[in-house]
Amino acid sequence: MAEITGGVPRGLRDCFTIEARADQHLSVTQPGRTHTNIVIQLYRPPWHTRSTEDGLQVTGHPLPGAADGADAKRWSGALPTGGKYLLVIGTDHGGGSYRLRIAIN
Repeated sequence: MAEITGGVPRGLRDCFTIEARADQHLSVTQPGRTHTNIVIQLYRPPWHTRSTEDGLQVTGHPLPGAADGADAKRWSGALPTGGKYLLVIGTDHGGGSYRLRIAIN
């Protein structure tokens, strides 16, 4: 288990990679947070990022319920493939600080 903390200004996103094997269970939660504007996206490998005038563009296949625009606050499930997953952290409005707990079993 790991925890990551930080902050994201309005309109920007933080990205982290999570390496895991197929069929492992991944859980991303925001412990102690009942009301937060922090949202996450998760992409299975392979994925690609590039900077554009509008910010970061991610191409790839998001995990169910964790796509851009889904405004996921947490995610949990079995991973379909092994490799490096992309965790994107943003906000659904304004800027914000985050504390995320990541567990892989």
